[in-house]
Amino acid sequence: MNTWIIGRNPLCDVVVDHADVADRHCLLRQTVGGFLLDDLGSKCGTFVDEHRITHPVLVTHASQITLGTSTPFVWPSGIDPQAVAEACEAAESVLFRVGRFPDNDLVLDRDMISGRHAVLVVQRDRIVIEDLGSTNGTAVGTIDNKIQSAEVRERDRVFFGSFSIMVTHLLAMSRKTKPPETVIEQPVEIQAAKVHSKFPIKRSMQAAAGLLAIVGAFQLVRTGLRDPVATPPSGPTSPVAASLPPAKVLAVPPSAVPDEKADLLATREKDQTAGPMTLSDAADALFMVIVTGDSKQIAFHIGTAWLAEADRLVTSGAVVSAIKEQDDSGFSHVQVVQTSSGNSFDVATVSLDADLAKAKAEYARGRQLYSELQAEMKALQLRGDSADRLEEARRESQAIIEAGLQSTSIRASLNVGWLELTNPVPEAQPAQLANDSDLKVGQRLHMHAAPFQLENPAWDPANTMEPHGIVVRVEERIVSPNKKAPDRWLMSMASSGPPQSYVGSPILTRQGHVVAMFSRPMVDGAENDSPYLFEAVSVQCVSPAAK
Repeated sequence: MNTWIIGRNPLCDVVVDHADVADRHCLLRQTVGGFLLDDLGSKCGTFVDEHRITHPVLVTHASQITLGTSTPFVWPSGIDPQAVAEACEAAESVLFRVGRFPDNDLVLDRDMISGRHAVLVVQRDRIVIEDLGSTNGTAVGTIDNKIQSAEVRERDRVFFGSFSIMVTHLLAMSRKTKPPETVIEQPVEIQAAKVHSKFPIKRSMQAAAGLLAIVGAFQLVRTGLRDPVATPPSGPTSPVAASLPPAKVLAVPPSAVPDEKADLLATREKDQTAGPMTLSDAADALFMVIVTGDSKQIAFHIGTAWLAEADRLVTSGAVVSAIKEQDDSGFSHVQVVQTSSGNSFDVATVSLDADLAKAKAEYARGRQLYSELQAEMKALQLRGDSADRLEEARRESQAIIEAGLQSTSIRASLNVGWLELTNPVPEAQPAQLANDSDLKVGQRLHMHAAPFQLENPAWDPANTMEPHGIVVRVEERIVSPNKKAPDRWLMSMASSGPPQSYVGSPILTRQGHVVAMFSRPMVDGAENDSPYLFEAVSVQCVSPAAK
């Protein structure tokens, strides 16, 4: 991939000596799908077809490009933009920008992904992925197979940093005319009043099957900062201070660290054996989350939770979102089923961690403000006046984008939900917490799982998957950018069914003490019994000592 810096500085690849031109004014990239032009924060801006650009746009020899409002754009010598455009047109090229910034065509909101990470080019007879100089690189097939540009097939797996996704998933995202909305979770009080289902049974089952994949587990496609979102949720002022009784925090036993960090997705026969394992004595704290309609004739298994105290359970924020979604669909009754005994207990209220709810509300307000600023900027550009206000609005928009990116990491670190029971669990044995400060890369832990069949999540007590244990491996510590949010962990596990079905599962030390919780998968599924990656939130989110 060729790149050219255009500006007034003599060291630029293309020098344009004019007062309206900044030292480093804009960047031109040649990709397999054509030329991308991006402004580099210049004061006077870069205009394409009389519109000031705020993100990389495709340009051709026919585009009217100016630096500032009137200085003509100069193409680099030695290239023929018309020939490139004709070749792309002949190949029926369609280019999709991939990255973390919300103005990309395919938004992947993950910390390890650059704002402008790569481009996916779909042509008549091939598909090409091309890295845009990202920080963590792009790989195909395996995480170590870094590429600059490569032809891929629909069933290939692509890595953006350590984040893995199938090409078919990217193509599915590209075909959507509008990305699906991200649900903003709010505390939900389960009402006794009857709520009639809006959906027929079959559709409700399909909704439940894909719910964690769409709402909570992946959240791959975000609308960025575009659409207005509901008002901030209300909830407990301190989900931790009001939740757990003082508990003894136990240290994690040290574990041997490998001399060299292994491939994140390499098969580890010794420490990641596929298949179920025996649960430890701490399994009494493991519960399945079930939602039913008022008739109680149909029930869905939507996640996992674990007992924090006699009448309160901890789960992932994604499970809370799933409960809210099903409540809106007429499945308003929530129960938890103890895996060790089969006894069920009614849930009175569900809520997000208060800090998570606050972060989500702030993010929603930022999205709404960003949308308003974009509308204002468009109006200012059409009028051609108020240049100072236009520049101020651009700075405000960029500040919102940067705050949103930081918010993404904070919300991922606080991805915790709470389930309040109507009555306490008799002879309850809440999970004991460990301290995650001693976790090491390469350490092996034990996850308690009560997964379900994602393609058919209908709950049948007489025919359900057995809870079991899975060995997981610590891969990386993800440092939080904010002191208010704890660090989280990147872990791997042997593939054993769809990763969404493990959301909310507790991760334990060899002594049976909870040290982390399965928060969200980092891939859309594993193949050929290979391990896959997932994020785990720290127990600091639920430990009274942390607050």
